[in-house]
Amino acid sequence: MSLIPLKSDYCVALEQCVNDGQQLITAFKENPEMVKCVALTKDCIEFCVECLHAFESASFERGEMIHSCKDSCITCSEECDKYDFEICRKFAYSCRRCVEELNLVLA
Repeated sequence: MSLIPLKSDYCVALEQCVNDGQQLITAFKENPEMVKCVALTKDCIEFCVECLHAFESASFERGEMIHSCKDSCITCSEECDKYDFEICRKFAYSCRRCVEELNLVLA
């Protein structure tokens, strides 16, 4: 019998947010009109990755990381909602899902 590693919903949401953010950066890194969105996305990805590491290592800083990640995701989703690109809508959705899952962890 072998153990099957299970991923929690918040880890899946964090990973999806990172993946969608990387797609957005790839799509808009050369677009001067999207500089703010790309910068916020980079910050969001960094917070999500740090939060993932904190969860996986059972770090004591998890609470702080959750709040920082949540704030970054909220900022990103609000910025992405200003644009009418499919990738922006997709990333905004991933950010909102991440916030929802992080709120459940904090509850």
